Amino acid sequence: LTNFGVVSLRKDMREGGSGIGVLATGVQRHLNDPLFDGVRSQGYSTGVDFFHKFGENQFAVNGSLSASHIIGDSLAMESAQLSSARYFQRPDQDYVSIDPSARSMTGYAASMTAGKVAGNWTYGMDFFAYAPGFEINDAGFQHQTDRIFNGIRLGRRWLDPGKVFREFRMNATFAQNWNFGGTTLSRQAYLGVNGSTLDYWFFSVGGNIRLRGQSDKATRGGPLMESPRDWGLHGFVGSDFRKPISVGTFGEYSRDEYGGWRGSIGTNINIRPTSAVTVNLGPSFDKSQSAAFYVTQSVDPTSIATYGSRYLFGELEQNSINTRIRVNVALTPDLSIQLYAHRRSRHIRFSDLRRRQRIHTHL
Repeated sequence: LTNFGVVSLRKDMREGGSGIGVLATGVQRHLNDPLFDGVRSQGYSTGVDFFHKFGENQFAVNGSLSASHIIGDSLAMESAQLSSARYFQRPDQDYVSIDPSARSMTGYAASMTAGKVAGNWTYGMDFFAYAPGFEINDAGFQHQTDRIFNGIRLGRRWLDPGKVFREFRMNATFAQNWNFGGTTLSRQAYLGVNGSTLDYWFFSVGGNIRLRGQSDKATRGGPLMESPRDWGLHGFVGSDFRKPISVGTFGEYSRDEYGGWRGSIGTNINIRPTSAVTVNLGPSFDKSQSAAFYVTQSVDPTSIATYGSRYLFGELEQNSINTRIRVNVALTPDLSIQLYAHRRSRHIRFSDLRRRQRIHTHL
């Protein structure tokens, strides 16, 4: 038997210029059968968020603060500590550790965004932090913790129609990621443009560069591994979506300094036979090659440089064909039905298996 509870309250003020919200969730499981050993018995989370516009709504600041608390037997808590979201067992760090006797785990998360949001020039700063012990998967979704993010952004907008473009935007960002041990995980810069033409065709083009960093996930709970420097490009163009049939095509390509790469291309076809029916088709193709992808690990007391474990990596080639279809039918102004189907065919091949010899390097 499981009880779920969710409470959400929100208050807008200053005619929508400011607001505050509160959210709380609770999950209680009655686990009276040994079959459920290792399952968490309780999970709670609470948080508050706010936003505030000022300077004639030219500027805005918003933020949030959350906390979580989970309870369970020792198996459940050990599973949470070993989870791929946090990997407390990593041997080359000293700020978290596995507690085999733990019966609960508590964590927090915080975020803050501030900047200029209106006018021709926009800019801002973004920050968020997820503590290692933060866990909300009992009544939410979360795939990683132990993260600190900081980013800055600058944008220029031309919103009045000209001779060619109905609107045009340029955006530049720089972002950094760390874990709570102070390890720099990534640093990257992005520059892109997007907009629409006078006849309502839409487009976007952009590129990014990421500097070398360290990954605390690549060895699946083992020591840090170098993330290579890489770069990427992407583009999109789409026709007038107001027409009964519209088409959009996208593509992207990225490559790292060790020869790994990824490319994809696809299209979105929107068909609107009547005002109440919309059909969306989305075929795409992806191909990638990783120069060093995790395969497995084993205990090896002679592997002193890698903390008594042997880590095996290999080149990974992937080909993927995706087909997606979505159908929306509006029966009444207040009722609609939707069909969604997604088919993925993937071919994967490993080759050139290699043992990792040192820590904090690529291989």
